[in-house]
Amino acid sequence: MDEWNGELPTRWTTLSDEIKDKDNRCTITGDMWFPALSWTGYQGCAAIASIHFNDINSPHNVITLRSDLSEIFVEGHVLLVPYDGRIITSFVTRGTRDLAHMCHFRNVEIPDRFSAAYLYMRFAWNIFKLTSRQLGIAAGIEGVVTIEQPTMLGCKQKRRMSQKKDGQEGDEEVFSRDEEITDEGRDTDGSTSSRETSPVRCSSAV
Repeated sequence: MDEWNGELPTRWTTLSDEIKDKDNRCTITGDMWFPALSWTGYQGCAAIASIHFNDINSPHNVITLRSDLSEIFVEGHVLLVPYDGRIITSFVTRGTRDLAHMCHFRNVEIPDRFSAAYLYMRFAWNIFKLTSRQLGIAAGIEGVVTIEQPTMLGCKQKRRMSQKKDGQEGDEEVFSRDEEITDEGRDTDGSTSSRETSPVRCSSAV
């Protein structure tokens, strides 16, 4: 990192600029994007084998979000879900009360270029992540790790030991580089001070 010049790969910044030029505002709040406050960030999302890896770099898989919403979207605190023929926001964890008060159950105008398949994959990833503990118990495995979100650069295979109900240890194979959903380190009102926007991928494949 000491030798990193601060520049991102051209294909990243090119896509970021393209999406910001197209959207020009946060998809959820409608807040405008200002060049002086811009930053380029890419986050990985749900992995699905049927989508080619190169598809994550497509404009069909990227939306623009305000920075504070981008953070909690990537962490899985908020979902974009179908409801009564439209797409709405749904805040599903604690620690984001301020943003939930402003943005919960809000209609979202998804750009026409965006593919609904990516929203579905993101929604499925969130559901599995939120219910992974219960799913592990139902499967007879206690202490099973939560389903993780691979990064766009691929995922690192890890092996952990899980304790089964019969007392025997078993290998639990997980693929992860990202942290579990957590409310630690977040402001008490659930928000951050910055309000810039940035493109965010909804799904990735490995």
